[in-house]
Amino acid sequence: MRQSNKLIAARRNKICDTLANSQGNTLSVNDLAKLFNVSSMTIRRDLSILEEMGRVQRSHGSATLVKEPFFEGYTDNQNIESIKCNLAKIAARYIKDGDIVFINSSSTALLALDYVDNRDVHFITNNLNVHKFDISDSNTLTITGGELRRPKDTLVGNYALGMISEVYADLAIIGTSGISSEGGITTENINEGKINAQMILNAKFSIAVADYRKVDHISSIKVTPIHNLDLLITDTYADEKALEKIELSGVSVIQV
Repeated sequence: MRQSNKLIAARRNKICDTLANSQGNTLSVNDLAKLFNVSSMTIRRDLSILEEMGRVQRSHGSATLVKEPFFEGYTDNQNIESIKCNLAKIAARYIKDGDIVFINSSSTALLALDYVDNRDVHFITNNLNVHKFDISDSNTLTITGGELRRPKDTLVGNYALGMISEVYADLAIIGTSGISSEGGITTENINEGKINAQMILNAKFSIAVADYRKVDHISSIKVTPIHNLDLLITDTYADEKALEKIELSGVSVIQV
């Protein structure tokens, strides 16, 4: 079943690549069915999923590629939210009783708090959106302080960076704007990048949570080379070739 899911995800990624190279980024269902040697029903099913993911727009028997903006926190449909929750749920399994855990400004990383149950965990974060979560009485929460960055409501600057640098954590759960074997972990903001890099440096084990939109994407600010990461948790829609390169860099990969 897992291999089947990978093949389906690979075909859907290729559909998007094909649309990207087509005139007007548009092709008919019949043309796609011929190109991929599958039935029109199969293509319609693929396009339905891709539309839910926000990757294509369907109209009158055809599909047009939707070019998405790439930045952490962007979402335009419920399917992306479901993917992010699944990634966070798997990341939370690595949190052990008594751990100190860094959580960065990522909305995906922060969702791990929903899956910790009653474990005795000390969370340290620069993400002010943590106030939206129901923190267990068994948990300890430290917010770094620092300069407020809107609209993400995250804390950056020397104060936040200094606080992180004084702590050696058991685990870091990091969301990212981009991750690839070539570019490593990247983000859109230099101040957030410094915080993320320090969290990874000071953690015994570092996890990146990144949905398919972030995989093989390189944002403008480099956080750290890929080999400084221990584990990438992503979804089955992520590009398989990009994931293979990441694994060859020494990073474990889990797809959910």
